[in-house]
Amino acid sequence: MVKLRDAIELTKNKAVKDNRYTDLFGKSELEKPSYQKTWRVENCAEIWSVRQAIMNGAVWDNISFRCVDIRTDMNKPPCSNCQITFEKLYEIGEE
Repeated sequence: MVKLRDAIELTKNKAVKDNRYTDLFGKSELEKPSYQKTWRVENCAEIWSVRQAIMNGAVWDNISFRCVDIRTDMNKPPCSNCQITFEKLYEIGEE
């Protein structure tokens, strides 16, 4: 779980450095660092899926997954947040 937490923090830190935030709370102190305008880093299904896999005994370095658009059932590239958070995992978004 530590590697997942560290990967999330790395993504957030990069977003802050690049001055990238969600628009969820406007321009207030509640802004959250994110490369996506409409959601936070922790909101992605991939974050929750990897968390659940780790809780079920998976090892970070052995995790791989593909992103799927549930509307079309087609593979799709990961969002900008996940591209950074999971850059070291295999097969991300590939056919």
